[in-house]
Amino acid sequence: MSEYLVFVLKSEWFNNHLRANTKGSVRQILSFSELKTLTIPLPPLEIQKEIVTKLQTIKNKIKELQLEEEKIKKEIEAYIYSSWTQKTKRYSKRKNLYCIF
Repeated sequence: MSEYLVFVLKSEWFNNHLRANTKGSVRQILSFSELKTLTIPLPPLEIQKEIVTKLQTIKNKIKELQLEEEKIKKEIEAYIYSSWTQKTKRYSKRKNLYCIF
């Protein structure tokens, strides 16, 4: 299966396209005859390759940003923890110091 087709089949557009052609409120059904009538945009191969390249670039950027987000979250947690442990030593000498949530 071409990478282009994989992107299309996983897309929100295709998912909405499928839902629009299903029947049933609780258990949605798509008959084989209805499945045969679904259309998928199929540009020339060169355009498909360009689309796939662009989408892969975007996916890679998303992955980079997710990794960066996780790194920053860990830095925040480490800072909060280190800040808390350092300040607790000072505050532990005080009496009647409470935090209510």
